[in-house]
Amino acid sequence: MHELGQRTGISVRLLGRSTQRNTWRKALISEGFAVPAMGPCSLALADLSGHDDLDGALLEAVQLAGVEPLIAVIGMSDQLPSAIVPGVVLVRTIGNDLSNVSRAIRKAALDRQFAAAASVRYRALSGLGLPYRTEQVVDENTPVTLLSEPSPHVLPILKEARPHDLVAPLTSSSTLRMLENGYAGALLIHIGQSREHRLPVLKLVRRQSDLSGLPVAVMRSRWDDEAAQQWLKNGVDLVAVPHETERVMTFLNGAARSFRTQRMVSASLANASVSDRGEPSPLFGPSVFARICAEHHALGDPMAYGVIELTPEDHGTDDDLAEAGIYMTMALSPIELVTRVNDRMFLVAMPYADRFYARRLMRTLRTLVEDLKFGEEPTPVLITTRHVSLATQKDTPIDAFARLREQLGREQTSQAIA
Repeated sequence: MHELGQRTGISVRLLGRSTQRNTWRKALISEGFAVPAMGPCSLALADLSGHDDLDGALLEAVQLAGVEPLIAVIGMSDQLPSAIVPGVVLVRTIGNDLSNVSRAIRKAALDRQFAAAASVRYRALSGLGLPYRTEQVVDENTPVTLLSEPSPHVLPILKEARPHDLVAPLTSSSTLRMLENGYAGALLIHIGQSREHRLPVLKLVRRQSDLSGLPVAVMRSRWDDEAAQQWLKNGVDLVAVPHETERVMTFLNGAARSFRTQRMVSASLANASVSDRGEPSPLFGPSVFARICAEHHALGDPMAYGVIELTPEDHGTDDDLAEAGIYMTMALSPIELVTRVNDRMFLVAMPYADRFYARRLMRTLRTLVEDLKFGEEPTPVLITTRHVSLATQKDTPIDAFARLREQLGREQTSQAIA
């Protein structure tokens, strides 16, 4: 669930002699990341600021990173790389502001978890002889959208960019409509000499779940720390100047491909929610649910599990409980799984999640159900809930859910005695 933040602890490996290990280590730990001296990590980070040969330094960092996603950090005075390097997230920072670095780390870790979860579901459904519906990319050549006031200051950008790579609607509203309809894969905002203010556009993009990962770059003739930091803090991916247009377009086109891939993976995960007969269903069939959990356990993936029991008012029906279950699925990210095991009980599996994430998610489900009314007027139904959760890497899914149901039973007994 994206609104709940990262699912588990993220470990970062620091690469290269130019990365100031002590400085970066302290800064990343203060942001909530682990920086182990050795062992497997979620991703790698290389500080490439100040390199005369950035392209060479970047390729060297890619080799050191191996199969781990790489966050490459450069400064405002550094030239952008000349080519797209798959698996690299480029971040430009100003001063000690790490807001965009932290965002890039969390997003890269989550994207990797989504891809891993999609692979697990494919194996699980194939093992059951059920179809796995993938999501096709409608257009791999969606252009970059340019949002700018008509003025001579935008001419250098239009001169450097190829016509079929850039489309320039004239208003913020038309730009947002293009993005929401999937007609563009990235956004380039140009700030001219007038007083136009485009920061609300970025904030709106980042608040929309479908567009929150959209690559966004902002360009102006001159940057100072204060101007750049307000964009970085609100989630812009790159700040640049007009003479970098060609390389900015290279960056945005590469990031747009990653964005489309991530959306495709998310949609495929959502499409993999099926009944035991392979029919599309917001609730997983018990057999499908069990098989996917077993596949994760076989791989040694960290897992969190939850059990939530719904109790309707006296006039509540099975349809009311089923409706509440559907609403719960709407609060989950595509990685989570939920199935109904009896009239009142639902099981939730949370791959790659720790106990803190599990507790927050189960509390969210409880709040969602208890704040809504089900059934029909004039006698709507209120539902109360009880829930428990745990995180484990050793317990089998069967053992984990047995422990949770036992714990839920003990809580019910203690409440009855009280």
